[in-house]
Amino acid sequence: MISKMTEQMNQWMGDFGKNYTDRNFMTLEGMETVYLRNYGVTKSELNRQFFKGIQHTARILEVGSNIGNQLLCLAKIGFSNLYGIEL
Repeated sequence: MISKMTEQMNQWMGDFGKNYTDRNFMTLEGMETVYLRNYGVTKSELNRQFFKGIQHTARILEVGSNIGNQLLCLAKIGFSNLYGIEL
């Protein structure tokens, strides 16, 4: 339960927040395609390299997860203990 709305919370719960979320509509598959086209490697492959050596059962929290594509990407490569927070 929120006891007091802050100015920042009001901003994110209004038009600004809706517009921010609405413009981040890309699916995981779309994101993979964009990364492959722009960087020659998929987001999943970048994550495999970056998270190499981290157990797939590690707890991962993404702060500012928006619609959750990064978490979906991590799940795709085998991570299972994933959490996201977004106002």
